[in-house]
Amino acid sequence: AEELSGNVSDIHNLWIANSISCKASASVVYKLSSHPDVKIIGYDKEIQVISPEQMKVVEETLVGQVRGADPHVVAVKANEVWSLGYTGKNVVVAVLDSGTNTNHLDLRDHLWTGYVDTNKDGTPDTYVNGWNFVSNNSNITDDYGHGTHCAGIVCGDGTSMITTGIAPDALLMTLKTIDRVGGGSVSNMLNGVQFA
Repeated sequence: AEELSGNVSDIHNLWIANSISCKASASVVYKLSSHPDVKIIGYDKEIQVISPEQMKVVEETLVGQVRGADPHVVAVKANEVWSLGYTGKNVVVAVLDSGTNTNHLDLRDHLWTGYVDTNKDGTPDTYVNGWNFVSNNSNITDDYGHGTHCAGIVCGDGTSMITTGIAPDALLMTLKTIDRVGGGSVSNMLNGVQFA
């Protein structure tokens, strides 16, 4: 009723957190605050998720690395289980970050493919490698760099002759929740989309 009256817009069900996100008038916020099922009301402001200083550390870490078992791989003993056949094969890993460079030599052969049923008729409308929650579309291009770096740690296969990730045979589902300047909001990170 409040939406029809123009007091509420942009309603999103954030099913992972059992919450909703919306734009609402002050009167609606006050009404919701007295509802017995509402535990908390918060302002969903955009925050700086990754600082320029953190990105500098990432870039410096990449300089001079050689292909093989990186310190992060050794730290979690991933290299010890590779010989047992645990390389991530048949596993889908979702990385929630700033997107992925889908042309990266270490990642391009590991992209998960699914589909989105945009008109909810039970059939695929768009085949995707993930979802862009910042722009609410299927463009997962990394315009910040951090997401590609993290995806490489997870499932880079070493094709570029630099390093190998922890699970080099895993499939990568990219969920872009961080924008081109390292910012994001809770609704970007929790807004649900159904894949198949």
